[in-house]
Amino acid sequence: LSIPYFFAIHNGAIIVEMPSRKILAKKYLHPGIFQKLDDICKDEPSDYAVYGGYEFDDVCYYRPERYSPETLSYLERRVSGFREKWVEVKSYEELPISNFPSIKCFGKKESAERMAEKISSELQLHAPVIRDPFDDNYYVVQGTHSKVDKGEALLTLKSLISGCDFTIAGGDDLNDVPMLEKANIAIGMQTAPQQVLSIADIIAPPASDLGIIEGLQQALEKTLKKEVS
Repeated sequence: LSIPYFFAIHNGAIIVEMPSRKILAKKYLHPGIFQKLDDICKDEPSDYAVYGGYEFDDVCYYRPERYSPETLSYLERRVSGFREKWVEVKSYEELPISNFPSIKCFGKKESAERMAEKISSELQLHAPVIRDPFDDNYYVVQGTHSKVDKGEALLTLKSLISGCDFTIAGGDDLNDVPMLEKANIAIGMQTAPQQVLSIADIIAPPASDLGIIEGLQQALEKTLKKEVS
């Protein structure tokens, strides 16, 4: 897009001003967490992938031999479908980066929830579990800095934008909850988990039906009514 806008990546681990590509804020992770992550994933049919971040062309590093054949097949289809850039490595000691915005684990629901609980409790990372939009038989755990979530990203943006006192946010999964809680008007998609729907001011049709457009229209109508009253 040629118009000015802001781009928060990896649940807000990095915030970029566009189209200038200027980095406004970021909170990254350090390789010191790898040993604990190895222990967390060793008994699961999944490993953790390391996302290199915006400055490194969003390359994702992974160790394919640590995934079960079923999980690896799913991941290969996912990478191809989303056209992501994944680079195979034998060891994370050979990574060409010294810090990174996030890690991700992929798996069936019970496995993903086990990994998320341990990542949160043992590493104190923000690690929500979300259903994979590519394949709803799988779930994604995205681990980021403890001070990183979409709600914090929204507050950071509000502090950077002069006169930004009123915000509308829309979401459809658990990683959107912190943002929806901090917005003035929260839009939840019909397909979202109950935790999202319970805090939504507006429940919009599914994203597959372009429901966010209807949700935004309702939000704007609410805003105009408040201004008139």
